[in-house]
Amino acid sequence: MLSKRRCPYTGVINFYSSEEPFLAIGSVVKVARSRYHWRFYADPCAGVGITTDLGSAEAHVRDLNREVQRHDQDAVLSQAA
Repeated sequence: MLSKRRCPYTGVINFYSSEEPFLAIGSVVKVARSRYHWRFYADPCAGVGITTDLGSAEAHVRDLNREVQRHDQDAVLSQAA
């Protein structure tokens, strides 16, 4: 599960996983009037992009987090076999 916090000074929205609540795994920042820059830091699905609305930027971060979770589950299952 992801939580998010907005920095009151910079406006950056950081995303945190419940497993590591103090280390951001993604962020979204407004870079222009209608542009949002998003980043996802966790391997193997690290990514970066620009969108025109905040909702889709946050959706990209959530989608990549789901991919990481699926990848982790697949790794656990393959080790159990």
